[in-house]
Amino acid sequence: MKRAVYIFILTAVAACCLCSCEEEGIGQYPIDNVPPGPVTDVVVSETFGGGVVLSFQIPDDPDLMGVIANYTLDTGKETEVMVSSYAREITIKGFAEAKEHPISIRTLDKSRNLSNPVTVMVTPKRAPIYDVFESLAMYNDFGGMQIQWENPERQDIIISVSRPIAEGSDVLEDVTNFYSSEREGSANVRGFTNSQLFFVSVSDPYGNQTEMVSKVITPMYEEEIQGSKYWKKWNPSDIPYAQYSKSYPIEKLWDGITMEVSTSSNFFHTPAGATFPVRFTFDMQQVFQLSRMKVYHRGQQWVYKHGNPKVFSVYGSLSSNVKIDATDPENQWIFLGRFYSVKPSGLPVGEYTPEDQAKGGGGEDYNFPLQYSTPVRYIRFDVEETWGGTEMIHISELRMWGQPITME
Repeated sequence: MKRAVYIFILTAVAACCLCSCEEEGIGQYPIDNVPPGPVTDVVVSETFGGGVVLSFQIPDDPDLMGVIANYTLDTGKETEVMVSSYAREITIKGFAEAKEHPISIRTLDKSRNLSNPVTVMVTPKRAPIYDVFESLAMYNDFGGMQIQWENPERQDIIISVSRPIAEGSDVLEDVTNFYSSEREGSANVRGFTNSQLFFVSVSDPYGNQTEMVSKVITPMYEEEIQGSKYWKKWNPSDIPYAQYSKSYPIEKLWDGITMEVSTSSNFFHTPAGATFPVRFTFDMQQVFQLSRMKVYHRGQQWVYKHGNPKVFSVYGSLSSNVKIDATDPENQWIFLGRFYSVKPSGLPVGEYTPEDQAKGGGGEDYNFPLQYSTPVRYIRFDVEETWGGTEMIHISELRMWGQPITME
């Protein structure tokens, strides 16, 4: 008797496992095998880089579930796009070349019957990657290379950088990839000290890729500026020094202590009630041509809120007599760049993710634009907007890199 019960249990378990492995159907079970009517009046309503928008009319069929378009990309990949029965247009994406491509369109009903196909020929504009590729520019930069490009359609692109695996070799190895949809993009390849042959190409998420452009790059020397050793509080007469209290002096900016993994109150904090831009200045006590910087938020629960800078500009000067309204060029502040803090998650102020905390508390990286690069000693920050809209600022730490300059 026990053996019979045991066999029965095993049989029941096996039956359940078999049932659970069967593929579950989507939608209702088929109730007929009558295909729906095809779409009609198919026209190209829009043409764009890499694709088109097709408009159409659907058949009068209450059982209709959707419209399916099938096509083959220039890469050879077969692609399918579906829209619901409420739609009257369908977007086709992913082509590379501006040539004729066939699109097969069918309707689908709730019984999973497909209509006869309607084939249309479309000619999209060439993929945006080719416009991006033609705009590529490669420059010598601090520690490597700077790449600049234009992406007028703001499409998702990948900038791929490679180099010969050995000098004189035809075999390439990947260096890095940059993902972007910015209208005007730039990226830096760093970590190099000697001249290097780089290859750059542009691709998109559909597998389309341009040819490669190459250039020999000679990196400019850079080093981290030892703020804790040399920087000091300094103010010109028209920018008075201000701090929230003696617990948050400007020296906190370069003491080497961040709030990345600490809840300590280690940050520079200016008084409340100021007007934008909120300014602060300091003396590096050495002349540098600045290459980049890292700005650490007042971290933990404060990232991307309250007085952390959101938009700010940086100026520099060689003269200690510098003035904001100076007419003498030698005593004018020199614009070094405008910078924007970007929250990774895009969540509203007050909400944050672990990635937001890691980036804000761990320091946001900024590159000084090469076109404004010039030797400076005295530094001025103009914070034009904070994440919380507060008319005061707080920064946990500031690090800078650049090339030391010997002045004659």
